[in-house]
Amino acid sequence: MCLLFIFGSAISLLFVEVSEGTTLETNLPLKDAEWVRNDVLRSLAKPEADDQSPYSLGQFSLGFLDQLEVSNQCLELLHSFSIKCVSHVDCTLRNARPVRVCENCYQDFSNLQEVYRNISQESQVNVSCRDTLLRSDRLQVIVSVYEFLNGFWGKSECSRCLTKEDSISNDTLNFMNALNQSLDCFQKFQQSGNLSELCKQCKGNYSRLSELYSQMEKNFTLCIDLEDAQVLQHSEEILVAGIRESS
Repeated sequence: MCLLFIFGSAISLLFVEVSEGTTLETNLPLKDAEWVRNDVLRSLAKPEADDQSPYSLGQFSLGFLDQLEVSNQCLELLHSFSIKCVSHVDCTLRNARPVRVCENCYQDFSNLQEVYRNISQESQVNVSCRDTLLRSDRLQVIVSVYEFLNGFWGKSECSRCLTKEDSISNDTLNFMNALNQSLDCFQKFQQSGNLSELCKQCKGNYSRLSELYSQMEKNFTLCIDLEDAQVLQHSEEILVAGIRESS
């Protein structure tokens, strides 16, 4: 109310026409009226101490920047996540042909899962990196990268070739051992050029491998490594059959 009264008085003083030597209706001499007017204007130009808005630009900017700050703990987790991603992708590409992703990269993927869990869970020490790292940008880069790698791992059905403790299952080891024996037999007799002996000596190995594959297929324990290995074995068989027919 005081501020409105002062402001109204200032407006009145600014617009009252006066001449030198006359007095105002307020019975103030001209020089006194000018002094009052100037004093009022100075009061209006000076902000009151208690008229500070909690949403001033300076305060908002500092608060916003504080929210963007990333703690050292979160930065360490981010760095660890990037290292695990690179390691897993590198392992996957190195084992793309022949496919041995599940057999050779399961440990890298397990490490990647662990660091992502550490990022996404609520911290017990009141320092949560979930919102800071996973939800602070529109693209959600970390989430997108992890979901892609996790989806690729899921499509490979690698869990079927592993135990619950993330180690290679006995069925997988038995199949890979039978596969190696069959391939060694094929290569041995193929180099000698004795294809009749090849078919005779390698028939048992190949039959045992086919039986294992069929049994694992029924039990849903086949992953991409074993599927690709069986395709490779069939390719060897077709190659030998073609050579026999042409000779």
